[in-house]
This record gives sequence, structure tokens and C-alpha cells, in this order.
Amino acid sequence: MKQISFGTDGIRGVANQFPITVEIAVKLGQAIVSVMGKGVVIIGGDSRKSSPMLMQAVAAGVASAGGDAKLVGLIPTPGVSFLVRQEKAACGVVVSASHNPAPDNGLKLFNAHGEKPSDNTQMRIEQEINRKETDTLPTGSNIGSVEEFGEGINLYIEYLATLMPRFKEMPFSLAVDGANGSTSPVISRLFSLKNLSLHIENNTPDGININDNCGALYPEHIAKITRNIGADMGMAIDGDGDRLIICDEKGRVLDGDVIMGMIALWLKQKGELANNTVVTTIMTNAGLNLFFKAHNITMVRANVGDREVYKLMQKSGAIFGGENSGHLIFKNYLPTGDSLLAAIQVMKMIQESGKPLSELSQDIKLFPTKSTTVRIADKPAIETLPTLTTVIKKVENAVAPGRIIVRYSGTEPVLRVTVEARTEKEAIDGMNTIAEEAKRVLQ
Repeated sequence: MKQISFGTDGIRGVANQFPITVEIAVKLGQAIVSVMGKGVVIIGGDSRKSSPMLMQAVAAGVASAGGDAKLVGLIPTPGVSFLVRQEKAACGVVVSASHNPAPDNGLKLFNAHGEKPSDNTQMRIEQEINRKETDTLPTGSNIGSVEEFGEGINLYIEYLATLMPRFKEMPFSLAVDGANGSTSPVISRLFSLKNLSLHIENNTPDGININDNCGALYPEHIAKITRNIGADMGMAIDGDGDRLIICDEKGRVLDGDVIMGMIALWLKQKGELANNTVVTTIMTNAGLNLFFKAHNITMVRANVGDREVYKLMQKSGAIFGGENSGHLIFKNYLPTGDSLLAAIQVMKMIQESGKPLSELSQDIKLFPTKSTTVRIADKPAIETLPTLTTVIKKVENAVAPGRIIVRYSGTEPVLRVTVEARTEKEAIDGMNTIAEEAKRVLQ
């Protein structure tokens, strides 16, 4: 069998092809019981056609190894994180490929604290999956159980509802693009509040329409609707519900960097921003850093991935952090990104400030950023490619104080090239220069 390895957020690929097969899902279920203990394992997933098949396979593996699987079914990724802690489970498994297209799927984990597992835990699970032989499995009364846990989604919704503002004095209009994903059973119930007018798009999953020209990857759709209907805020979610992009009442798209800027300043003004520190990633725009410096907020950068953001939040004592892609972590509430929780915080900020999003975001000036991907045959260390590193350095000097990020994808055979500069032309020219050299040496 080919070797299994975790990417930046679990194991991912085309469903029913290696490594996202029923066989691997069963082995994963067995491996997590071996490594993380024989307690309860919470299992949920997104709206892809392949997700129920893979959830059942994980559950079978858990039970065959002596663990007790609780199948929640369709639920946002952060909902599994919440339920692991709520139910005092040993761990949780989410079957989802997040923002990827419908044919893909993935397997990602949460530990007993509802956190993404450590590198060491992931390595031990990889080793268990990759073993050629499985230890003798239990029999008789020692076999585990598989139980439907439909109540799980209700517990998650009830928790989020306790955090919602009530909009008594200030009626609020909200437009939502659900990406035909895992938040579909949540949105209408959570936002059905007095004085909250709700408009929903793309919230009827059919197994193949998840992320299909909708959701967080296409925020321009909800931006147009928000402007046309006169909503106070638009929000676009990704397929597994852990990523949020918003737009203001004028239809201007605000990515994760802008959201972090607004929220951090709001929290600081209330005296609730621990250590006056926000954790971002290497992808965060230099313009946000300048905004934070102007307001005496410390920004520290983690590597890409909400797992890395959370690790640095723990180390720095920060209670808020995230990525420009829209993963936003409010550590006092959940140890992982949650689009719905983040949206609730944005709405609270609007209500408490009495200001529209366009005014709250107006002082955050991001540098123009351009990104592209280069499909590659292999992933040699970039520093071992002298001509590419020379080109990167030249472009870096040309766009300063803007930045360049060149990195391999953790889930796809591509090199990601991002250039930010003071002008759009500088960003485009720099991006194309690096991409052309990358194609020459890596294809």
C-alpha cells in the first residue's frame, strides 16, 4: 500500500481514489483508537455525495478497534470540535475537503480538547495506518459501537445561539451564501431572530453542488446581492463552514485580513484583546501590519494553516487570530475557525459601535495582492533552486515594503506564488516573473 501522510489540514484527495478510500477511512478509524484512546469518537462531515460513505467507514474502523463512534452526519467542521469537548470524547473526525470541488474529500481530526492534533500525534496515526499488519482486533463484547447522534447538530446550534446579539434597538439585515455545504442545516435556524432580516443563497446541497461557483471562494456573488437588497452585511461561507468572507453594505468584499483588523481594534477598545496581540500568518497583508502598528497592536505571524495559528496563539497568549482566507479563531469560544461564530462577532461589533461596516473598515488599507499557482512534478526545497531564489530576491527588493510568499501547497501538486506591492501593476509583474521561472525549473 502507498504511504499515507497528513497535509496542512488532514488527508485530502479525490474520493474513492487513494488516499481517500473506504479502506483508508477504516484504517484511520482503527488508528485513532490505537493512538488517541478507546473512548467516544465524534464523526461528522460535509454535504458531498461521498461523505456519508466515508463517515460510515471511519465509524466501522473505530468500532472494530474497540472505540465507540457517534455519527453526527451533516455538520460544520467546527461543530465537531465543539461536540468533542461537549461530550468529553476521545477525539473527532471530520469528512470534508473544505473549499475543494465536490469530487474531492478529506479526513481531518480533532483531539480531546477540540484542537487540531499535534505533529507527533499525526505522525503516530500515519504510522498506524501505514503498518502492513493490524494488531489482533477485539471480539465479542469488546467490539465498539456505532451510534447515530443526530442531536449533535442541535447542541451546536444552541451553543452558537447563546452568543447571538438580539438586535432589539437596531434591526439588522443579513445576506448569506452557504456554499451548498455543511452549514445548510444551521443557517436558517441560527439567524431566525427578532429584528433580523435574513436572505439566504446556495443553501440546498445535492451532493455535487458544494462550493460550485458559490461560497467563500466567490464572494462577489453575495456582495452583489447585499448591495441590491440593501443588507447591512453579506457573508460567504466555505463548504465545511470554517471560513468566512464578508462584504459591507455597499457590496465591498472584506477578506480575513480586514475582518481581523476590525475585530482586533474593537476588542482592544473594549479591553478584551489579550496582550494586545493578534496571530496571523505569513500570508497576511503588509497593510494590516501597518494598521496594527498605528493602533499599538502586536501582530505575530504563524505558518499557513489554522492549526499553526492556534499553536502560536497558545504560545503568545493571544485570544484572537486567523488567516486572510477567512479562518478566524476566537480562542475563548472555540479552538478552531468557525464561520458562524466569526459572523456573530462581526454583527456584535456593528451593533455595539452603531457604525456600518464601510465605516469600520475604511482605515484598513491593504496592499494590492496577486496570486497564481504553478503545477509541478515534484517539491524540491526552494532554497535548492538557485535561479528561482535569485528571481524571488530581485522581485522582493522591487516591491518592498510589500512582500512575496512562495510556497508549496500542502494538499495539491502546485507551487503558490503571492506578491503584494504598493501598486497592482507591480504585484502582477512580480507574480508573473516568479511564476515563469518556477515553470522553467519545476515543470
